[in-house]
Amino acid sequence: MTSTSASSEPATRADLEALRLEFREDMAAHRAESREDMAAHRAEFREDTLAIRQDISRLAEEMNARWTESREEMNARWAESREDMKALRSDFHEDTGELRGDMRVWVAASIGLSSAILVGTIGAIVTVAFVG
Repeated sequence: MTSTSASSEPATRADLEALRLEFREDMAAHRAESREDMAAHRAEFREDTLAIRQDISRLAEEMNARWTESREEMNARWAESREDMKALRSDFHEDTGELRGDMRVWVAASIGLSSAILVGTIGAIVTVAFVG
């Protein structure tokens, strides 16, 4: 039995050594494959990150362009509104001036009419007093 166990013992060591060597080779292959996978993932991640950054830059440029366009449009509208208000004020002042002139004419006419009525009334009273 000792000869059998002695003869089987070196085979077991050789098997263990072969298994250990195979395990090392498998682990080395697995590590190499993992490194390749990680390198591929990192490259893909970098590409995705670059694409996202480019999209963000493009969106920021579009937003800035829209903001500038909107600001220019609002400035034009404000300028137009200011011009409209200036024209309205000018028209209002002209109309007010015309109305004041008309009111002066009406006041003068009213004073003249009142004076004529007063003179006529006084004349009638005097006539009635002397004639009557």
